[in-house]
Amino acid sequence: MLLGDLPATPTVQPLGPLLLEIKASCGSPCSASAFYERRTRKMSELFADVILVAADIGQVVYAKDGKLVYSPMFGAARATPLQTKKPLAETASVVSAVVSAAFVKPSSIKLTYLSGPEFQEVSETIALSASN
Repeated sequence: MLLGDLPATPTVQPLGPLLLEIKASCGSPCSASAFYERRTRKMSELFADVILVAADIGQVVYAKDGKLVYSPMFGAARATPLQTKKPLAETASVVSAVVSAAFVKPSSIKLTYLSGPEFQEVSETIALSASN
């Protein structure tokens, strides 16, 4: 089976009564996820290395071009880069540099990540906005 261009055996996980995540591994730590909304029968585009999903507000945080970005699940063309206080550890993949992430409200996330050559653990709350 193919998921996008990826030969894969995907897993399907319900994220609520109307939303499914279809996820496939493309190597460690690489993965790709798409989302399917049952009511509208809408399928999202593929998101690489998903870090965080908020099914209730339809948002996803994922790795793109070596950075963390957030986006609506169905409208990723509006992806917005996240600005962290310190840079993510350069010698780790983005997904591996993230220790934990959680939405604390629809407009902010609590993020703990590794930074710098010494992999210093940094925790911060990041406000999500169009100008983030």
